[in-house]
Amino acid sequence: MRLRGISDIEAANRYTEEFMENHNKKFGKKASCRNDLHRKTVPKEEVLDAILSERYYRNISKNLEFSFDNKVYQVAVEEKYLGSSKVTLCRFISGEMKIWYKNNFVNCNEFKQRKKATVIATGKELNETIDKLCPEAISKEIGEARAWENVAFLRTIDRE
Repeated sequence: MRLRGISDIEAANRYTEEFMENHNKKFGKKASCRNDLHRKTVPKEEVLDAILSERYYRNISKNLEFSFDNKVYQVAVEEKYLGSSKVTLCRFISGEMKIWYKNNFVNCNEFKQRKKATVIATGKELNETIDKLCPEAISKEIGEARAWENVAFLRTIDRE
């Protein structure tokens, strides 16, 4: 547009038709099928939610449990036929999660949250690691850099 000297909106709008014609001549392609393949109706809201959901694949244990995002989930009790099967976990935009199994949605509930892995620290990293893990041990009254050393249970661990 700059090469044609177009610098205002009215001139750009006039140039649009010429540009579209040239662009379609250069990049246009005839359709392989003349039929209109667009859907006549919009899918239901539930179907759209399923289409737009995040999908993850999980194996269901014999206890009807699976893990996701550091949490353990359990399938609804009436769905006993799911044990030891592969399913698709759908997380919807709303945050709700359901299991897709044999063309049906199955409900699941958060069963328990996993404990975090044990932190392993070298001797050099120990002070900093404890400060991060036990911020409540650092009190405001004690103005020392390593206030956790004054906590009784940590002093006994340190001596052993």
